[in-house]
Amino acid sequence: MKNSFLKLLIPLVILAVLIGGIFAVSKLSEKTESKGEEVSTVIAAQTDTSTVTALNITFDKNTFGVAKNAKGQWQYIDDAAFPLSENKVNDLLTVLSSIESSRIVNSNASDTVQYGLSPASVQVVAETEDGESKAFKFGDESSTGDVYFCTNGDKKVYLVDSSIKERFQTDIFDLAQIENICELNEIKSVEVKGEESDICFTVSTKSKTDETKVYKARSGEKEISVSESAGSEFIDSIKALSFDSLVNYKGESEKYGLDSPAFTITLKGEKTDSDSKTVPAECSLLIGSKDDDGNYYACLKGSKNICLISADSLTDILVTDTASFTDTESNE
Repeated sequence: MKNSFLKLLIPLVILAVLIGGIFAVSKLSEKTESKGEEVSTVIAAQTDTSTVTALNITFDKNTFGVAKNAKGQWQYIDDAAFPLSENKVNDLLTVLSSIESSRIVNSNASDTVQYGLSPASVQVVAETEDGESKAFKFGDESSTGDVYFCTNGDKKVYLVDSSIKERFQTDIFDLAQIENICELNEIKSVEVKGEESDICFTVSTKSKTDETKVYKARSGEKEISVSESAGSEFIDSIKALSFDSLVNYKGESEKYGLDSPAFTITLKGEKTDSDSKTVPAECSLLIGSKDDDGNYYACLKGSKNICLISADSLTDILVTDTASFTDTESNE
């Protein structure tokens, strides 16, 4: 009887142990998964960017540098004449001021080659006013999509968001100050002149007491009235024009078809001067040849800065005859 009882008890004990083990593993798994959902960050690098006087950026084996001149203004180290945007440099400094990490991968890395950090695919060296240099190194992408990161003098290897690295995958032309095309408060006329066309588009008001806009387009002896919707749309497309990127800042117009432009767009109107007074003003945009992607080289008349401008943005502007506008009233 005793032996029978023991034979029955032993399997029950074993079953109880197994159930308890499964329950414990289940609870442990739940805790682990819960912890995995928690997102915590650490500071991988902090910099007092107000003391930074120079930045050297290496990307794709090319290095360029910017530095503060005697007046405290940022300039391109290789050519002070380059139209550098101080705002864009300051934006990069803001990124460097505090870089957060999702995880420390290695707290004492003696070899960073395995992380793509020796050499780093992207490296930024910040020099401070007291002569110190701090290197920010961005390496390979991890399985999570983040990238490996470290600084000189710190053996820790971190994971940081890939967008931080992307901010420094740049060249000096990405930091250029791009000119505004239209700075007129009010546009009163637009002339689009090409090799085989000369269109003048004007904007006026009905009278001194009636400020309703009146739009007209003239080509040679033919002048038509343009509907209010078509006229305002044309003016809006002019105001929205902007350069995409700088390609040359030395005025080498012949390389880009700008010595004999395909089109010249002349804007006349009014702007606010430095004394906050409204004064007459005009500007001319020269349109040259196209690049391999079909976009135009362009520049403002009198400027050495040659930029690219989207062909799409010019589609409704480079008109060749008055038929391009809505003809509501014809005066032959």
